[in-house]
Amino acid sequence: MRAQKRMSLALSLAVIPVVLAAVACRKNPAQTKSELVQSAEKYMAAGQFGKAIIEYKNALKIEPRSPELHYKLGQAYAANGQLHEGFLSYGKAIELDPDYAPAQLARGKFYLAANQPDEAMKNARALLAKNPDNTDAQILLADAYAQKKNLPEAIKLIEGVLQQHPDSIPAYLKLGVFYTWQGKPDAALQQLQKAVDTDPKSVEAREALAAYYVSQKKPEKAEEQLRAAVAAHPDSVEALQALASFYFGQRRFSDAEPIYKGLVKLRKNSADSRFALANFYLQTGKAGEAS
Repeated sequence: MRAQKRMSLALSLAVIPVVLAAVACRKNPAQTKSELVQSAEKYMAAGQFGKAIIEYKNALKIEPRSPELHYKLGQAYAANGQLHEGFLSYGKAIELDPDYAPAQLARGKFYLAANQPDEAMKNARALLAKNPDNTDAQILLADAYAQKKNLPEAIKLIEGVLQQHPDSIPAYLKLGVFYTWQGKPDAALQQLQKAVDTDPKSVEAREALAAYYVSQKKPEKAEEQLRAAVAAHPDSVEALQALASFYFGQRRFSDAEPIYKGLVKLRKNSADSRFALANFYLQTGKAGEAS
């Protein structure tokens, strides 16, 4: 009898860890989804877009009717060059929630890239019907007018945005572009400089001003802007890529090479950075180092 009790107790003790392990594996779905999204965002930041896509898809298995997750999956697809899949993901997000602004905006930009300004206008106006003060939607609508060769209306819209939001860097940058297209370089420079003055640490503003100076054959001023962007954000992939591309375009290969190498170290698992370095070597006659 005692032997049977000891055996029963031993079996019970043996089963407990198995039961506990099974319980531990049954995570709260919301917690699991949150972990998957966090993992995906880390992959996005590291430039590992394919892995981010997998994580977002797994999160969608838990919450398939989440407009936000479909939108983020679309962003990952777009970053990975899978534009059709990205467009479909944005569409799914809008299907689930027609008022989900990020997806409406992203799809509108897709239509612009596909030279379909009328469709982009529909997205912009859908957003503005819900929120007339949506500056991103107003800029999207202005872009659509510009694509339809109606620059006066596009400029009017952006000027209206700046009256309401005098600190809107995207609006200053857009107005600078429109003035450039109108053949008004001085007016364009004024708007681009206002963007930089509004936020001297803005990489986007510094890059836009640098591009203007390149177009005006003033590379020294362009370099000044790009170096300022890197100084403000030493680990910014966007800022570093812009400076490397500038040096490459100016045939300053000895200045570009260490930046391309630095980007590979900064984003160790990014195929994009390795490809950029390999392409640099191929373009500069150093094919042996491209491997």
